[in-house]
Amino acid sequence: VCTVETLQPSETAFQRFLKTGPLAVLPLWGNYSSIVWSLPTQMCKEMQEMPEDAFLERLNHMLRDPSDAPAVGRVPDKILPRDLKSRNFEHPPLISGLGTKRFAFPLVLSHAENLASHRLALIGDAAHRVHPLAGQGLNLGMTDVAYLANVILKAKREGQDIGNLD
Repeated sequence: VCTVETLQPSETAFQRFLKTGPLAVLPLWGNYSSIVWSLPTQMCKEMQEMPEDAFLERLNHMLRDPSDAPAVGRVPDKILPRDLKSRNFEHPPLISGLGTKRFAFPLVLSHAENLASHRLALIGDAAHRVHPLAGQGLNLGMTDVAYLANVILKAKREGQDIGNLD
């Protein structure tokens, strides 16, 4: 993962499903985006140790023309409906530089055994961590917040102790 600078601003998230794992460009502000690139361990080490210019070249190549690393489930052009072939799909922005260092961490799935106790509730990443794909961790966290808020409001309306485990 890292923050990158792009040649032009973008408000669109892009994701490619490569044979080695997903690669996402997530817009932040202005000409800055976040990169989340899931790779096998050895490839990840190589990408981290690669000089910046070589890394940026490889990153742009994988975002624009990953023909040497075919996407999982790629649909052959000859079977796409005609109306899809004629559409001009937006391409990811070109990456011009790194905004931060490149960081790596192992992908894990974890879930707390107990999500609640007396006067305590775990939500978001404290309750469960998932692969950073398509904002699912954020979606889970937002759902946790909404659910917990509804439970608290219901308890308050009914005159119950909002910190009670039940």
